[in-house]
Amino acid sequence: MHFQSPGNAPGKSAPHSSEELVFTVPVAYRVVAAGLQHVEADHLLGRYEFKGSDTIVDLGCGDGSFSIDRLLNGAGEGGTLFAIDRSPQMLETLRGLAGMALHKIPGVISVEADLGNPDRSWVEDIVQRAGARGGVDLIFSNATLHHLYSREQQITVLGHCLKLMEGAESHKAPMALFSFAGAGNYQELIGAAEKARSELQLERYFANWKGYPLLRPTAALYDAIVREAGFDQQGWQVEIEPTELVTLFNDEEELIQFCRLCLRSYMNQIRTAAVDLQESSTITEQTVSTFAARIAANYLGQLEDRPDGKIPLANRNLEVAIRRRSVSARVSQFTSGESVQLAHEDQLVKFLDTVSNLPEVLAYKPRVDHLLELRPGIRLLDAGAGVGNDALRIARLMGETGSVVAIDKNSYRVRILAQRALMQEIKTVLAEPGDILDLARFAGEFDRFFVERTLIHVSDPARAIKELLNTLKPGGSFVVVEPDFSSVNFASSDRECTSQIVHARASEIANPTIGRELSRLFAAGGAEILSEEAVPLRHDYQASQLLDLNDIAQAAERGDSRYPSPARLKVWLSEQSARARDGTFESLTMMHIVKGTKHS
Repeated sequence: MHFQSPGNAPGKSAPHSSEELVFTVPVAYRVVAAGLQHVEADHLLGRYEFKGSDTIVDLGCGDGSFSIDRLLNGAGEGGTLFAIDRSPQMLETLRGLAGMALHKIPGVISVEADLGNPDRSWVEDIVQRAGARGGVDLIFSNATLHHLYSREQQITVLGHCLKLMEGAESHKAPMALFSFAGAGNYQELIGAAEKARSELQLERYFANWKGYPLLRPTAALYDAIVREAGFDQQGWQVEIEPTELVTLFNDEEELIQFCRLCLRSYMNQIRTAAVDLQESSTITEQTVSTFAARIAANYLGQLEDRPDGKIPLANRNLEVAIRRRSVSARVSQFTSGESVQLAHEDQLVKFLDTVSNLPEVLAYKPRVDHLLELRPGIRLLDAGAGVGNDALRIARLMGETGSVVAIDKNSYRVRILAQRALMQEIKTVLAEPGDILDLARFAGEFDRFFVERTLIHVSDPARAIKELLNTLKPGGSFVVVEPDFSSVNFASSDRECTSQIVHARASEIANPTIGRELSRLFAAGGAEILSEEAVPLRHDYQASQLLDLNDIAQAAERGDSRYPSPARLKVWLSEQSARARDGTFESLTMMHIVKGTKHS
């Protein structure tokens, strides 16, 4: 066990032994892998509400990127983070990140410890250190504990957690959050790896391989382990919920690189065993490359082709939340339905990010920014900001000379927006929960307001417009961008089918034609319209799949009566796919941009 704060971090670690093989993996793939883990960790962290000055223990912190960006920043300036990992190299990286952040956030204590070791000395030390702060608020562990190779080690770690949580004072509501890797397509991926071992005659290197004994757990298994560790029904509330994250690879090469990263224990096993067998000279970088390629090929052989040509890999996690039963925590009680809702929110966040970065959408943003007339000192409201793609862009354009208040009705998206502003060191964005139908608290506060792709969803557009105009100072102006979904069109030989599809899609939206109604509605609300522009958005096949075609395909599968018959829909979709291949695919939507001011 070894404790260190960033101030007494050691120098560079010793170079790798000559017996170690360092695999060359492109940085881009490491970033992708880290990003996937951050998505999973963000989802898990959604169960916890930061109180400010939190005391947090991160079990298996790795390089600390998530620990610093999310956990410590969430805890605030008075927070303390105990970052625990058995790898001194990982902890050295963490201390470097923490050192860069210390001018903003002190309170990082790194702990070198083997989580599966029964020795509790590091636990006792944390209990003592945290005791001055009333004890631990959160114990967090993402994608770490399933790497322990025995049930006994799992129970040992959870016993450590029990000790930490029992040490919290009665007014605290300590919480433990764990994410364990589940099955999904990973089961097939492991099967593909085992098959590759045999095909390449590598079995002798795996004679002592322990494998992934807990890679495919069940909720019942972890429930039993948690309770055996001491979290019994009487004193603690235990919730175990499944989640699923699906990664889509563009091609086989991406999958191969993913195998090199996320099955690296397989790769390392070959080298380690070869040294023991005195065969190290026979193992080269090519051996590993061939092994990864064979795993990918075997995995692909088990999949059905997707229309978009992507390669899916699903990871079903089990999220475990433990809290004191006797204390009313400030966090929501998650049911299965709420867990599914959070998974839906994650998918929606990805959708919002993807749409915001489509080339045809990015193309009209300079025009929007010009119309906003972002002068020094301006205060702007972004209503319906989502995860902040526009708010953060506008704030960057204004620098430190103005401010942006970004509101969204969905608190989960607001939290992501705030995290992004913090990570990008944008201090002029304030993210708040807020309903566009209730903006009275902002009366007369803003020089500008901006709204995009929001009024199409509200229940009462006239009321929303009245609330928005009321936020402006005298002489203030606004820019609103909304689509007209009645204008959606596809090139097709079956125009009747296309028309019925467009009508059905529009019926799923609260205000599908509001784009072309903006000028009339804002004028009726008391605004003076200064300009109106209609911008055609031409989508390629991939963008149209995201925006429309995938939903249309699902409608065909469920036999939605608003759409043409499933058989006719399938023919229509096949034509769109064929047009994509021969270069005749066309899809069009009109986006309306309106600028105005409030009558004095």
